[in-house]
Amino acid sequence: MSYNESVNLLRGARPGTFLIRFSQSSPCALALVVVLGADEVQQFLIEARAAGGFKLGTITTGLLFDLSRLSVEMVEVMVEVALARVAAASTRRRRRARGAA
Repeated sequence: MSYNESVNLLRGARPGTFLIRFSQSSPCALALVVVLGADEVQQFLIEARAAGGFKLGTITTGLLFDLSRLSVEMVEVMVEVALARVAAASTRRRRRARGAA
C-alpha cells in the first residue's frame, strides 16, 4: 500500500486514527500513517533497533513524534506485531535464498 492509498483510506477518519503499512522506501521498515486533524495526515517511519525496540520518527525530518495524542499502548502493540511479521518475512526470504543457491 502506498502513502497516497493510505491517505485515501484514512480520509474523513477521526484524529488519532492510524494504520501501519510496509514502507516502500526503506526495506524492513514500517510506516505509521496517522490522522492528526481534519485535513492533516502525517507519516512516520518505524525502524527496528539492533539493540531491541524500535525507533519512531518522521520520514522527512527525523523528529520524534509525541505519541500523547494517540493510545501509546495500542501503537506499541501494533508496532511489535508488525515488526515481528517483518522479521519473520526476512527470515523466510533468507532461507529461500539459501535453498536456491
